[in-house]
This record gives sequence, structure tokens and C-alpha cells, in this order.
Amino acid sequence: MIYALNADMPFDEFTIEQIAGDMLPNATRDQLIATGLHRNTMLNEEGGIDPLEYRFYSTVDRVHVTSTAWLGLTMACAQCHTHKYDPIQHTEYYGFLATLNNADEPTIEIPKPDIAEKRKKIQKQIDALEAALPEKFPAEIRIDWQTPGSAEFTSKNGAEAEFLSDGSFRVGGKNPEKEVYTIKFDTALPRITHLQVEAIPDENVGKGGPGRTEHGNFVLSEVEMEIQEARSENKPRTIKFASAEADFSQQNFPVENVIDGKNNTGWAVAAEDGKRLHRHAILALAEPLVLKDKAGATVRLVQNHGGQHTLGRFRISLGGELPDSGLTVERRRELRDRKFAKWVEGELQKVVEWKTLRPVEAKSTTPFLTIQGDGSIFASGDFTKHDTYTLKFQNVPAGVKAFRLEMLPDERLPMHGPGSVAYEGPIGDFWLSTVRAKAGYKPIALRSGTESYAKGDNNAAKTLDDDLQSGWSVDGGQGQAHNAVFQFAAPLQAGGDLELELVCERYYAAGLGKFRVSVSPDDDAKASASPDDVRTVLLKYREKGKLASLLESSEASADRDVLLRQFAKVTPELAKERRKLEELRGQMPKFPTTLVMRERPPGHSRQTFRQHRGEFLQPKEEVKPGVPSFLPPLPADAPPNRLTLAKWLVSKENPLTGRVVMNRHWEAFFGRGLVRTVEDFGFQGELPSHPDLLDWLAVEFTKQGWSQKKMHKLIVMSATYQQSSQITPELRERDPLNVLLARGPRFRLEAEPVRDAALVASGLFSDKIGGPSVYPPQPPGVSTEGAYGALAWKTSEGPDRYRRGLYTFAKRTTPYAMTATFDGPSGEACLARRERSNTPLQALTLLNDTVFMESSRALGKMAVRADGDEATRAELLFRRCLTRPPSNEEREKLVQFYKAQLARFASGELKAVDLLDVKAGEHLNEQAAWTAVARVLLNLDEAVTKG
Repeated sequence: MIYALNADMPFDEFTIEQIAGDMLPNATRDQLIATGLHRNTMLNEEGGIDPLEYRFYSTVDRVHVTSTAWLGLTMACAQCHTHKYDPIQHTEYYGFLATLNNADEPTIEIPKPDIAEKRKKIQKQIDALEAALPEKFPAEIRIDWQTPGSAEFTSKNGAEAEFLSDGSFRVGGKNPEKEVYTIKFDTALPRITHLQVEAIPDENVGKGGPGRTEHGNFVLSEVEMEIQEARSENKPRTIKFASAEADFSQQNFPVENVIDGKNNTGWAVAAEDGKRLHRHAILALAEPLVLKDKAGATVRLVQNHGGQHTLGRFRISLGGELPDSGLTVERRRELRDRKFAKWVEGELQKVVEWKTLRPVEAKSTTPFLTIQGDGSIFASGDFTKHDTYTLKFQNVPAGVKAFRLEMLPDERLPMHGPGSVAYEGPIGDFWLSTVRAKAGYKPIALRSGTESYAKGDNNAAKTLDDDLQSGWSVDGGQGQAHNAVFQFAAPLQAGGDLELELVCERYYAAGLGKFRVSVSPDDDAKASASPDDVRTVLLKYREKGKLASLLESSEASADRDVLLRQFAKVTPELAKERRKLEELRGQMPKFPTTLVMRERPPGHSRQTFRQHRGEFLQPKEEVKPGVPSFLPPLPADAPPNRLTLAKWLVSKENPLTGRVVMNRHWEAFFGRGLVRTVEDFGFQGELPSHPDLLDWLAVEFTKQGWSQKKMHKLIVMSATYQQSSQITPELRERDPLNVLLARGPRFRLEAEPVRDAALVASGLFSDKIGGPSVYPPQPPGVSTEGAYGALAWKTSEGPDRYRRGLYTFAKRTTPYAMTATFDGPSGEACLARRERSNTPLQALTLLNDTVFMESSRALGKMAVRADGDEATRAELLFRRCLTRPPSNEEREKLVQFYKAQLARFASGELKAVDLLDVKAGEHLNEQAAWTAVARVLLNLDEAVTKG
């Protein structure tokens, strides 16, 4: 908007882009951004609200903004009933609303060139590291492990343990929610570089171990170690660890957690297949521990997760790294290829062949579902807190044992999806509460659900528990593809119809965004995080005998490379290298975003109803788009939509827009519109004082190509505007409000220019154009103690501290304090005309507000540095603050005041360092005295008055 106004974009083009820029042919990004005008509506994120109701209120606000800004009508009065004064019917109000009621409200990214360049550089680094990842495989570290032959076990909360012949402990007795195991033993190792914790399955532990929970898992929060050397009287040495590796870590429970110093994280080993396997974690000491004699070792296993997630059988070992031998590069590749082959064998056993099902019908309770060419379903339109998606498929093959839900990213979705959450909840996420299936209208039981990724415990299995408050979420994985696999309790016996019902219920609208369904006859199919290209290659070599060709034949090198890259992304041995990638991804700057409008596609039009008494819950008959009948109708040959409305507003047939806009501009220059009620050209508004002049201005506006700058020039160069604002007693009595324009304008500046004028006078003003909002100084607590959430007001530094008031960040519930004092609006509703008050608080603000104090200090410093005597310096400040030379009497009074203040500072009655907010400096008394003079000048009525 700022750039458009500075470029003097013709007002008719400006209007069309502000209201319907998205609907123009080949709309540019700037034209899309322009539609953000109608996204500046209030939002309500309370858990109990209906999002469709508040979307309706947003559209009501757009009607009020459009009718006030372009038509000068109080159309808001007709929301609840036919207008009592103006010829606007209740039904016509909703006809006008209908023209604005057919848009979706997305958020788009703004690809700023500087950020795009940074992203490109970082992505290049990421691509290079990923390509080199397979060659970073570490050489196998050979460690001489020693397990103690005897050890002492104690626990914090009552668990007991038996020491077994293989050096492990089997824990029994009390099974507390949380526990700390302490193991003490002697070691004679001369050099210790590593500690190993093994978790061992055991049929004698709970449900088979290695943990004591019902499902055999555990969470090891922290591992702590101390060494007490023999013959040493010193306190035990606390051993620090540099890194941790494991042969397997559960998702969101990496082994690195055991050395992060946090008791609320941990290492766990639950696998997707539910198998309970022997697992181990190896911790590298920060520095090798060299012992001259036997020593006592103490190892503490902190298990603070709760829910009895404690170890059932485990073994502790200490080890020293053996000297390296052989060629490191060859050893690395040999080890990598061996591990890679084992990984491929395991993946081949798990890979599933899926067949995409294209639905014959896709419908939902509220959103529009569009079946796309690849069989995926895209959801758009309105979303509620309870949306049900129903998909119907025909000719489903017999013998199907599972179906897969792929959640797919898409640029049209918030944060690229795969969910549709746009506000209140995690942006771009979804919440799938319930999944049901039917065949031939009969329910089909589902026995399990697995997923490739989930936010914590919000997994696919929760969609089968008939609890709408639990479900599957992928928060944290926005912008990526995910999938869930659901197994039928029994294979589909006969091919035919299949119906899926997907329910999304949350305290915010959390529907699916884009997804696809596929089926498989494979046994025990489970979700996989492997991308499609990896799955395709694995299926290619699924048959026996083909694996060798994959691993050895040069002809299979391209396929091998695909799998090798995927292996590098998941193998524990490369976890340390992958952390570098994650650090780079964390540095990837995000593009700024903005709110825009997007017209719905044909066939997806939103219906508009007359809301009886303006109540959302009382929709009556459907209303078609239109405008009030007392105005010219919309063109018959154009569709009645936002674009047609925008063009109609600035058409020659519309009698209001030109007059309303020019009246508002006249009010800005003269302090009073030709129609005083700028916001109301209806029967309750005042008649124009100069109707012919208003008509001429409106016509001239269009003749000048809707150029606002040309009209501004025309006004300010007129004899009427250039008159003196001095008032005679006769004029004061006859025309106190200057309705007849017999003198020049004189009125107090609006809030933002009051501040800007002080900054300009002081030389602090920053004339930078554009950019994000800034946070100039204001009293503490104004934003942090306001309603609807505290806003941390971090005061801007440097030039941003002194930018034009237009750029000050605005929080509607707690507006910037200084502008509120000078009658600045909150922004909660469209306001065409500000009232002007004159209060003591305004005078106090001009004296004491931080911005005005800093302006006064800058003026004081300017005066001290200026050449000339005291009278010359007083005139300098006077001219800068009041833009005119002082009279001799005014100059003398300022010099007298300066001398009086200087005496007070010199005597110590006042402290210059306090007024100037400095610790020391030269000529501080003089600078403080001139600062006091500047405060007086900025506080004069003339300093904040135009004319």
C-alpha cells in the first residue's frame, strides 16, 4: 500500500487491487498482497467458538469497511434490520455481503530476494553434505570391553536386583513409577574411553523386558559416572561424556538424551514391529581416563520418565579403545557396505507394494474435496471443529489386508500442509480423530494402525479407540509427506465397494489438507518413512536372488545409490554427521508471510443467507450478490463477484466514490470535510457546505486519471488553502468552525504526525520506507499487561526507534500509548473520522514521554554545538520546532528561560546527568538547559497545530 501511494497509483486501479487483486488476470504477487486490506479483521481463538461464525463476522467487517471507505454509508445499520434512515434494505445488506463472501483466506509466503539467496546457499550446503554422507561412515571402533565380575546394586525407590553370571542385573521387587539405579564396582582397566549400557530381553522380567512396563519398554533419562581412585583422599571424580551412540533409538527418544543433563528427556527402544531385542548404548568419555591403580566406579542410571518405564535387565561395561590398524578408508567402506547389506535385507522384508485407489466419490460435512489426477484428494474451503470425510471406492481387489493414508504436502496449504490448520492450532497440522471402514454398508473391523511420524503419543493407533479427543497428529513435520497404515481384522473376502470415514475433531479446525488412499494384500503391512523412490527400488529387488545383483552388479549402481542415500539418512552410525545437516536446516531463514484473499473456484461458491436480526444462528432465505437498489446496479454482463464490485465502485455510474474520497482528502487538508460527517453521506449525515465544489472535485478527480497526488497539488496550490489562518473577531462570531472557508485551516495534528513532527524537528527522524513494524519506546506494562495475551515489547534500536508513526506496531487491545492519548483509534473497527480532544494528559505526554524527551535532548545537543550567541541558538530551536522565526519578545523570553534553567543546573538544584540520562560529558549544564527550552517549545500548542 505504501509503495502504491508513493507511486501515485491511480485510485481506480488501487481500489480494484485492494478489493479483488487476486481475481485479475495473471495476478502479480503485489496484487495478491493488496487484497490483505480485507484480512485486517478481528480474530477469535477461544476454544469454544465456531470458526464459521467468526468468518461471518469478518465478512460483516468487510462490508462496513467497503461501504464506509468508498461509499460513505452507514451500511452497518442494516445488518440487523432495514436501515431506519437510508434506503438500504436488510436483504440488500446481505446482497452486498454476498459479493465479498466467496473468498478463502490463505496465508502466502513473500520470497524476498535476500532471503531467497540465503536459502539457496544453505540448501546448496545441505545437498553437498547429503551427497557426501555415505562416504562419512565412521571406521569401526574396536573397544576392549570388560564387564565387572561383581557389583553392588542399590535403588532410590525400592527396586531390587539379582547379579547374574554374565555380569548383568535382573531387576525385581517393587516397581516404582520412577527410579534411580546405582551400580558400584571395581575396575583395573588402565585406560577407559567408553561406557556401555546394554538392555537385555528376559522372559523373567515383566512381559519379557528389557523394560519393566507392560510393553517391555524403558526410558533412560540420564547416565552419570564417578571414579574414586584407590589410595586417593580426594572426592570422587565426576566423569563427563562427549557423545552417545546406540544401535537403535525410538522416535523422539534419541540416545543423546542420556547425556543432555535433562531429567525430562531420555533414551527408549520401542520399535515399530514391537519386537523386543537386545539393545546397547555406548557413551564416549570426554577425555580418556588413565588409571595408575585399581579404582572404584559408580554408575547411576536415572529413569525419570514415569509410568514404570525402568530397566528390567541390563549390563554395564567399561572399555578402552584399541589402537587403530589398517587403512581407515577401506575399513570404513567395508564396515559401511556390511551394515548397508544388512539394512537392505531388513528393508526388503518390510517393504510393501501399494496400489492407489481413486475414489468414485469424496465428500465431507463442510470442506470441498477435489479428486486430483494422481488419485489424491485436496480439501479446501471452510473447515470446522468437527469435519467428517467420506470416501467411496469401487472394484477394490479381493484379499486386501491393509490400506494406507498418505498425507501429502502442497503449496496451497498452510505451511505446505499436509493439514489444513490455519489458526489457533499448529499451522499446517491436522488431527485425525477416528478412522472407520465399511464394505457393502457393513462395518469392517480394523485391528491396528501404524504411522511413519507422529507428534509424541498422538499416533495412528489412537484413531481406532473411538475417543474423539485422541488422534493422530504430525505437528513438527509440516511440509513433509507422512503416512499411516491400517490393517483389517480380516482380509476383504470379495472385491467390491469400500467406504472410508475419516473424522477430524479438535478444539480448533484441524481437517486433512491433501491425502491419498492405497491398499495392499501383503501380510503385516506397516507404515514406513521411506520415500517412494526407495520403495520402488526395494520392490524391484524383492524376489530372492536379486539382492546380490543389487549390491554387487555395476548395472544396478543407480538403484544402489538411491538405497545408499536412504541408509545414510537412518543409520545410527551417521547420527553425528546428520546433526550437522539438522543444524543447517535450523539456520534456513523463513520467508515472511502475509494474509490475502483468494476467490473460490467455479462450482465451489459459498452460499449467503439473510441472517435474521444479524444473528449467525438464524439464517433465512438465500441471497444473491448485489448492491442497494437506490444505487446503479452491477453490470448485467459481468458475474456479481468481488472484482465486479471493485470495478463498480470506481465506475462513472457510481455517484458516491469520487465524492467520498475527495471529501476525506479535503478533511485531511482543512480539518473539516465539505461534508462534515465524512463517514456518513446518508440522511443522518450533514449536507455539504459547498456541494458544487464537491461535485467539481469528484469530476476533476476522474479527469486527472484518479491521481491523488495531482488532486493534492491542486488543493494546496489553491487560494483557499493558502489563506492565512489568522481569525478576526468578526469571523470568529460569524463562522467559528470555518465552514465558509474564509481563512486557512488551523487544527491540531493527528496522533502519528505529532510524534513525527518532534522527530523531524530534533533531527532524529528516520525516513526509511517500507519494512516490518517497529517498537518505539513506551511505558512498560502497556503491552505486557494488556488483554488477550501479553506482548513482549522489545524496544527497537538504532534508526528503527525513530521511524514514522505509520510503522509503529499496533496491538488492537492495547494501542501504542502515545497515539491513544492523542485520539488515535484502536483499529478494532473502521474509523473514517477521528475526533480531536485537548486534554492535560496530552501536555504531560509532550513533556515526559520518552520519544519527546529524546527529541528534546537531541535539540539541546544541537543548540550546544551550534555557532552564535544564546539568542541565535534560541532562534534555531524556535524555528525547528515551530517552523517560523520568533519575534523579539519571544526570543528574549526563551533566552531568559535558558539562563534561569542554567542557573538551576549550575547550582545543583537540578542534575544535568539525570535530565540527559548520561553518566558524564562536556557542557552538560548548558545542554540540559537547552533541553529544557526544547521541552517548552515542543509543548506549545503551536508545535502540534497545523496552520
